[in-house]
Amino acid sequence: MAMIEKVEKAFVLPPKDVLHLNQKLQKSSRYFMLAGVLGLVLCAVGLLKNPQGFFGSYLTVFCFFLSITLGSLFFVMLQYLTRSAWSVTLRRIAETLAYNVVFMAVLAIPVLICMHEVYSWSRPEVMAADPLLQLKRPYLNIPFFYLRTVVYFGGWIVLASFFLRTSRLQDKTGDASLTYRMGRVAAGGMVFYALSETFFSFDWMMSLDSHWYSTLFGVYYFASSAVAIFCVLILIGALLHATGHLRGCITKEHYHDLGKLLFGFNCFWAFIAFAQFLLYWYTNIPEETLFYHQRAVGSWKAVSLLLPWFHFAVPFVYLMSYHVKRNLAALSLGAFGLLVLCFIDIYWLIQPNFHPAGATFGISDIGALLAVGGFYVTFFLHNLRQASPIPAKDPRIEECLSYNNGMPE
Repeated sequence: MAMIEKVEKAFVLPPKDVLHLNQKLQKSSRYFMLAGVLGLVLCAVGLLKNPQGFFGSYLTVFCFFLSITLGSLFFVMLQYLTRSAWSVTLRRIAETLAYNVVFMAVLAIPVLICMHEVYSWSRPEVMAADPLLQLKRPYLNIPFFYLRTVVYFGGWIVLASFFLRTSRLQDKTGDASLTYRMGRVAAGGMVFYALSETFFSFDWMMSLDSHWYSTLFGVYYFASSAVAIFCVLILIGALLHATGHLRGCITKEHYHDLGKLLFGFNCFWAFIAFAQFLLYWYTNIPEETLFYHQRAVGSWKAVSLLLPWFHFAVPFVYLMSYHVKRNLAALSLGAFGLLVLCFIDIYWLIQPNFHPAGATFGISDIGALLAVGGFYVTFFLHNLRQASPIPAKDPRIEECLSYNNGMPE
């Protein structure tokens, strides 16, 4: 109990601390809002110049920020399922990020309205001229695509809203039973999450090339989501630490564990990426190898070679170090680099369908990044200000604050 009182006294309840943090977040929100507005202007220019190219850029950025959001939802449910204590002080950040799925659902609307610009199979003349697409018509048709999208986002919104709302309620009531209730919901939620994220990746990303298929594609997108969220949690924690907030709540021990998880899931991403490539390489079936052939021409070849080296080999050596994982500046540098590579990875998955001749990065890409990223962060910061940045009355908070990896300094 003394530890809980320490948290409430030092980090959550004092009006001065709360006011200072809220002022910092509000000031940051203004900058990101301005970035979003600038991005909208650039998006308008890109849309007028090349509508199809713009939607390729928009979809890329959309899927990248959605991967962070879905990774957050996975992290929250995983902590409740495993009854984890070490991550309690990190969980409110992840819960708030997961709630950004409400914002992402709104951003999905432009793609749904302009599907003919994005998905070739949605055009009647393309469907009519392609015998293979006609066989896939029971699944690849616009009404069913809309229905599946509503189910995906509806389920994610229900789950994210439940966890954030219930966690905030526990801040007020201190009811320990709410933690176990969230654990029970997380069990069913994880099943829905696994299926929905898999089929979302099939629908929104893999169907860009409606002749190509991969049973590993959903797992690949999940692995990228997991890497992205651990990068983001490290970076947000580092920013809060730099402003003097939550230093006693998110400690070197927590960053060490985040570093281990980032290292492990990045290895998992590499394993899935290599497994998919190896299977297609040794079977050498034309409709399967087309995906890799398309990414081995022009400047796409350089991007294809960049990923195994800088998304896996360099981070593998860098993050293996015990000292890096316990040094916040060094760990943040690695997390930032990997987050950039996560974006390049999504770019590599989507953009060759719109720019087969070679990789390009133009005004539409910059505009989409600024617009989606600016408003995404603004929405997150707004929600983070609505309650304590940590779940101070979680029954495992004392264990979290005294957590130690048992590693020597």
